[in-house]
Amino acid sequence: MKILKPNVYHQDFFNQQEVGTMKILVVGATGMVGSQIVKELSERGHETTLASRSGGEGVLKLDASDVQQLTAAAIGHDVVVFAVSPPRDGSDTIEPTMKLGHAMIAASHQANVQRLMVVGGAGSLLLPDGSRLCDAATFPPEYKAEAIAHLMLLEKLRTEATEINWTYISPAAAFSPGERTGKFVVGGDSFMTNAAGESYISVEDFAIMLVNELEHQSVSKQRLSVVGV
Repeated sequence: MKILKPNVYHQDFFNQQEVGTMKILVVGATGMVGSQIVKELSERGHETTLASRSGGEGVLKLDASDVQQLTAAAIGHDVVVFAVSPPRDGSDTIEPTMKLGHAMIAASHQANVQRLMVVGGAGSLLLPDGSRLCDAATFPPEYKAEAIAHLMLLEKLRTEATEINWTYISPAAAFSPGERTGKFVVGGDSFMTNAAGESYISVEDFAIMLVNELEHQSVSKQRLSVVGV
Protein backbone atom coordinates (compact mmCIF):
# COMPACT_ATOMS: atom_id res chain seq x y z
CA MET A 1 0.00 0.00 0.00
CA LYS A 2 1.31 3.44 -0.88
CA ILE A 3 1.66 6.39 1.45
CA LEU A 4 -1.48 8.43 0.93
CA LYS A 5 -0.22 11.81 2.12
CA PRO A 6 3.57 12.05 1.64
CA ASN A 7 4.20 15.05 3.87
CA VAL A 8 7.08 14.22 6.19
CA TYR A 9 7.42 16.44 9.25
CA HIS A 10 10.69 16.75 11.16
CA GLN A 11 10.90 18.14 14.65
CA ASP A 12 13.54 20.73 13.65
CA PHE A 13 10.87 22.61 11.68
CA PHE A 14 8.63 23.00 14.71
CA ASN A 15 11.51 23.96 16.98
CA GLN A 16 11.84 27.14 14.90
CA GLN A 17 8.22 28.17 15.47
CA GLU A 18 7.57 30.26 18.58
CA VAL A 19 4.70 29.07 20.76
CA GLY A 20 3.43 30.55 24.01
CA THR A 21 3.23 28.44 27.14
CA MET A 22 -0.09 26.65 27.59
CA LYS A 23 -1.74 25.05 30.59
CA ILE A 24 -2.71 21.50 29.67
CA LEU A 25 -4.66 18.81 31.50
CA VAL A 26 -3.57 15.30 30.50
CA VAL A 27 -6.12 12.61 31.38
CA GLY A 28 -4.54 9.16 31.46
CA ALA A 29 -1.21 10.79 32.25
CA THR A 30 0.42 7.73 33.82
CA GLY A 31 -0.22 5.32 30.93
CA MET A 32 2.13 4.33 28.12
CA VAL A 33 0.97 7.11 25.79
CA GLY A 34 -0.08 9.72 28.33
CA SER A 35 3.23 9.67 30.17
CA GLN A 36 5.14 10.26 26.95
CA ILE A 37 2.82 13.13 26.01
CA VAL A 38 3.44 14.68 29.44
CA LYS A 39 7.19 14.33 28.91
CA GLU A 40 7.00 15.99 25.49
CA LEU A 41 4.85 18.85 26.78
CA SER A 42 7.12 19.44 29.76
CA GLU A 43 10.25 19.47 27.62
CA ARG A 44 8.64 22.19 25.50
CA GLY A 45 7.92 24.33 28.54
CA HIS A 46 4.18 23.83 28.89
CA GLU A 47 2.45 23.66 32.27
CA THR A 48 0.82 20.27 32.77
CA THR A 49 -1.74 18.89 35.19
CA LEU A 50 -1.61 15.12 35.39
CA ALA A 51 -4.72 13.05 36.03
CA SER A 52 -5.51 9.34 36.12
CA ARG A 53 -8.10 7.00 37.57
CA SER A 54 -5.77 5.76 40.31
CA GLY A 55 -4.00 9.06 41.02
CA GLY A 56 -0.71 9.17 42.90
CA GLU A 57 2.05 11.53 43.89
CA GLY A 58 1.69 14.62 41.72
CA VAL A 59 -1.24 13.02 39.86
CA LEU A 60 -4.86 14.01 40.36
CA LYS A 61 -7.22 11.10 41.01
CA LEU A 62 -10.01 11.51 38.49
CA ASP A 63 -12.96 9.57 37.17
CA ALA A 64 -12.91 11.01 33.65
CA SER A 65 -16.42 9.74 32.93
CA ASP A 66 -17.82 11.89 35.74
CA VAL A 67 -18.84 15.23 34.22
CA GLN A 68 -18.64 17.14 37.48
CA GLN A 69 -15.16 15.83 38.37
CA LEU A 70 -13.83 16.36 34.86
CA THR A 71 -15.24 19.89 34.62
CA ALA A 72 -13.64 20.86 37.92
CA ALA A 73 -10.30 19.45 36.77
CA ALA A 74 -10.47 21.13 33.35
CA ILE A 75 -11.32 24.66 34.51
CA GLY A 76 -8.44 27.05 33.88
CA HIS A 77 -6.73 24.87 31.27
CA ASP A 78 -6.19 25.84 27.64
CA VAL A 79 -6.20 22.25 26.37
CA VAL A 80 -7.38 18.87 27.62
CA VAL A 81 -5.63 15.78 26.24
CA PHE A 82 -7.33 12.40 26.63
CA ALA A 83 -5.04 9.36 26.49
CA VAL A 84 -7.55 6.84 27.83
CA SER A 85 -8.12 3.40 26.31
CA PRO A 86 -11.32 1.34 26.44
CA PRO A 87 -11.32 -1.52 28.97
CA ARG A 88 -9.02 -4.41 28.04
CA ASP A 89 -10.18 -6.90 30.67
CA GLY A 90 -12.81 -8.58 28.53
CA SER A 91 -15.65 -6.44 29.85
CA ASP A 92 -17.90 -4.23 27.74
CA THR A 93 -15.96 -1.53 25.88
CA ILE A 94 -18.84 0.47 24.42
CA GLU A 95 -20.74 1.78 27.46
CA PRO A 96 -17.70 3.15 29.38
CA THR A 97 -16.27 4.70 26.22
CA MET A 98 -19.55 6.41 25.37
CA LYS A 99 -19.81 7.64 28.96
CA LEU A 100 -16.29 9.04 28.66
CA GLY A 101 -17.21 10.70 25.37
CA HIS A 102 -20.25 12.35 26.92
CA ALA A 103 -18.15 13.61 29.83
CA MET A 104 -15.37 15.03 27.67
CA ILE A 105 -17.85 16.94 25.51
CA ALA A 106 -19.93 18.23 28.43
CA ALA A 107 -16.90 19.18 30.52
CA SER A 108 -15.23 20.96 27.61
CA HIS A 109 -18.34 23.13 27.28
CA GLN A 110 -18.73 23.80 30.96
CA ALA A 111 -15.04 24.49 31.60
CA ASN A 112 -14.71 26.61 28.43
CA VAL A 113 -11.74 24.57 27.22
CA GLN A 114 -10.16 25.99 24.05
CA ARG A 115 -9.04 22.66 22.60
CA LEU A 116 -9.71 18.97 23.06
CA MET A 117 -7.14 16.41 21.89
CA VAL A 118 -8.08 12.72 21.87
CA VAL A 119 -5.73 9.76 21.43
CA GLY A 120 -7.70 7.36 19.27
CA GLY A 121 -7.25 4.00 17.62
CA ALA A 122 -6.20 2.73 14.21
CA GLY A 123 -9.01 0.23 13.64
CA SER A 124 -11.43 2.81 12.23
CA LEU A 125 -9.01 4.00 9.54
CA LEU A 126 -10.24 3.46 5.99
CA LEU A 127 -8.75 1.03 3.49
CA PRO A 128 -8.61 1.86 -0.24
CA ASP A 129 -11.91 0.05 -0.86
CA GLY A 130 -13.65 2.20 1.75
CA SER A 131 -13.90 -0.51 4.40
CA ARG A 132 -12.43 -0.08 7.86
CA LEU A 133 -9.20 -1.66 8.99
CA CYS A 134 -10.99 -3.37 11.89
CA ASP A 135 -13.28 -5.15 9.39
CA ALA A 136 -10.37 -6.72 7.50
CA ALA A 137 -9.99 -10.49 7.82
CA THR A 138 -6.44 -10.01 9.08
CA PHE A 139 -7.40 -7.65 11.91
CA PRO A 140 -6.60 -9.28 15.30
CA PRO A 141 -9.93 -10.36 16.84
CA GLU A 142 -8.71 -9.57 20.36
CA TYR A 143 -8.60 -5.87 19.44
CA LYS A 144 -11.95 -5.72 17.61
CA ALA A 145 -14.07 -4.59 20.57
CA GLU A 146 -11.58 -1.85 21.43
CA ALA A 147 -11.50 -0.69 17.81
CA ILE A 148 -15.30 -0.48 17.65
CA ALA A 149 -15.37 1.54 20.88
CA HIS A 150 -12.81 3.97 19.46
CA LEU A 151 -14.85 4.24 16.25
CA MET A 152 -18.01 5.06 18.20
CA LEU A 153 -16.14 7.70 20.21
CA LEU A 154 -14.95 9.33 16.99
CA GLU A 155 -18.49 9.35 15.60
CA LYS A 156 -19.77 10.84 18.85
CA LEU A 157 -17.29 13.69 18.53
CA ARG A 158 -18.28 14.24 14.91
CA THR A 159 -22.01 14.41 15.66
CA GLU A 160 -22.17 15.91 19.17
CA ALA A 161 -19.04 18.04 19.59
CA THR A 162 -19.85 20.46 16.80
CA GLU A 163 -19.10 23.52 18.94
CA ILE A 164 -15.82 22.21 20.36
CA ASN A 165 -12.38 22.60 18.80
CA TRP A 166 -11.42 18.91 18.90
CA THR A 167 -8.84 16.74 17.17
CA TYR A 168 -8.82 12.94 17.24
CA ILE A 169 -5.47 11.34 16.42
CA SER A 170 -5.12 7.73 15.25
CA PRO A 171 -1.75 6.03 15.60
CA ALA A 172 -0.44 3.49 13.11
CA ALA A 173 -1.57 -0.13 13.38
CA ALA A 174 1.58 -1.06 15.32
CA PHE A 175 2.10 1.28 18.23
CA SER A 176 4.66 0.77 20.99
CA PRO A 177 7.56 2.45 22.80
CA GLY A 178 10.60 2.80 20.59
CA GLU A 179 12.91 5.37 19.03
CA ARG A 180 12.30 9.12 19.07
CA THR A 181 13.09 10.13 15.48
CA GLY A 182 10.85 13.16 14.93
CA LYS A 183 10.11 11.91 11.40
CA PHE A 184 6.65 10.77 10.38
CA VAL A 185 3.87 11.12 7.83
CA VAL A 186 0.63 12.82 8.84
CA GLY A 187 -2.62 11.85 7.15
CA GLY A 188 -6.36 11.85 7.72
CA ASP A 189 -8.99 9.11 7.69
CA SER A 190 -7.07 6.71 5.42
CA PHE A 191 -4.87 3.86 6.61
CA MET A 192 -1.25 4.50 5.67
CA THR A 193 1.97 2.55 5.45
CA ASN A 194 5.51 3.79 4.98
CA ALA A 195 7.83 3.07 2.06
CA ALA A 196 8.64 -0.33 3.54
CA GLY A 197 4.96 -1.26 3.66
CA GLU A 198 4.83 -0.97 7.45
CA SER A 199 2.23 0.74 9.60
CA TYR A 200 4.19 1.62 12.74
CA ILE A 201 4.71 4.64 14.96
CA SER A 202 6.66 4.76 18.18
CA VAL A 203 4.95 6.24 21.22
CA GLU A 204 7.73 8.83 21.32
CA ASP A 205 7.08 10.01 17.75
CA PHE A 206 3.31 9.92 18.30
CA ALA A 207 3.77 12.28 21.25
CA ILE A 208 5.83 14.63 19.09
CA MET A 209 3.14 14.67 16.41
CA LEU A 210 0.34 15.28 18.92
CA VAL A 211 2.15 18.15 20.62
CA ASN A 212 3.09 19.63 17.24
CA GLU A 213 -0.58 19.66 16.32
CA LEU A 214 -1.48 21.07 19.71
CA GLU A 215 0.98 23.93 19.24
CA HIS A 216 0.43 24.49 15.50
CA GLN A 217 -3.16 23.56 14.76
CA SER A 218 -3.75 22.35 11.21
CA VAL A 219 -7.31 20.99 11.50
CA SER A 220 -10.39 21.39 13.67
CA LYS A 221 -13.15 18.85 14.31
CA GLN A 222 -11.30 16.24 12.29
CA ARG A 223 -9.30 13.05 12.66
CA LEU A 224 -5.58 12.95 11.91
CA SER A 225 -3.43 9.85 11.61
CA VAL A 226 0.31 9.29 11.70
CA VAL A 227 2.83 6.68 10.57
CA GLY A 228 6.59 6.57 11.03
CA VAL A 229 8.83 6.75 7.97
